[in-house]
Order: sequence, then structure tokens, then C-alpha cells
Amino acid sequence: SILESGIYGLIVTFFIHLLQVVILPAPSWIFVLATTSIYGALKGFIISSLGAIIGSYFCFALGRFGGKRAVSFCIGEEKTKEYSDFLNKKGKVPFIIMQLLPFFPDDIMCMIAGISSMSFRFFSIVILIVRPIVIGTICLFGSDGLASKIIPFSGFGIVIWILIISLIVLGCYYYYKNQDKVDNYFTKIFSRNKTK
Repeated sequence: SILESGIYGLIVTFFIHLLQVVILPAPSWIFVLATTSIYGALKGFIISSLGAIIGSYFCFALGRFGGKRAVSFCIGEEKTKEYSDFLNKKGKVPFIIMQLLPFFPDDIMCMIAGISSMSFRFFSIVILIVRPIVIGTICLFGSDGLASKIIPFSGFGIVIWILIISLIVLGCYYYYKNQDKVDNYFTKIFSRNKTK
């Protein structure tokens, strides 16, 4: 089994997470849950986070040094133009939100960030903070009922989970419907902080 292979199993699992970001067309949460079920929450979190972060840097570097041609080769010319126009028009806030929410093309956006005017420093801050938060949340749910010890999946706990999920869905819907207002609000906040 993977557990019996020791350090080699860890290395292989790490590279699977790295490749998932770069080339594997599958949702990252599947790999995170699988790693957590094998190694437990802590090891699963560390391995998954390292693979995802390094993979994100690789995608950014591919865009920064390979340019639009390299990105178009990976995701197609049409998608490259569509996402590039979106990021250049909407700015940094949507990039953060896309990294947080699981149904957005977060890995593709790392490549697009590389061909945009986004600074490496800003990209690094977002990835180093957001990736571990997302992966940590997935590990929490996938680590042998760890989440259920905080909020139980029975009785009144079910009501709380329904409320949490509903708030997330409503938040996503609100952002979808009022994207320009939300983006402008956060842009003003970031601009204000820079001038201080």
C-alpha cells in the first residue's frame, strides 16, 4: 500500500497534487480527500498544500515566461483570450475569489495571471494564504469526522450546516449578480490601504 511505501509514497502523492494543478483535468478536492483518507488530516494538509502551491507557481511561471503562446497551447486560444480579458478588466479581487471558490477555474487563472500585469508579489501572497485555507477546509471535512466534532452532522448541527452552505451559495449568487459593485468596493479598500 501507499502507507507502507514510506517516503516514496509521500513523494508520489506530492507530485500527483502538483500535476493536478498543472495538467490533470480533475477537481483538486478529490485528490485532497484521497490524501487525507490515507495520511490523515495533518499530513494530508501539508502534502496537498505543498503540491498545490508549487503547482500554482509553475502555472504562473509558464504564463510569465512562456507568454500567451504557451498558455494557449495548454488551455486553447479562445479560453486564453476570454480569461485574460476578464482578469485585465476586473482586476485582482475576482482572482482572489476564484482561488477561494471550488467551482471556478483557479488553476487556469494562475496561468492567466502570469500573462497579465499582476505582480509576482501579489500572486504569491494570494496563493500562500488562500490555497492552504481551501485545502485545510477540505481536510477538515475529510479527516474521519473531524468536522463533525466541531459541528455534529446530527440533530441541531444539521440545521447549522444547512445555514452555512446556504450562506455560501447566497454569497456566490450575490457576487455573480453584483460583481461590478463588489469588485469596486474591494478595489476602493485596497486603494485606500495603499495610500496610507
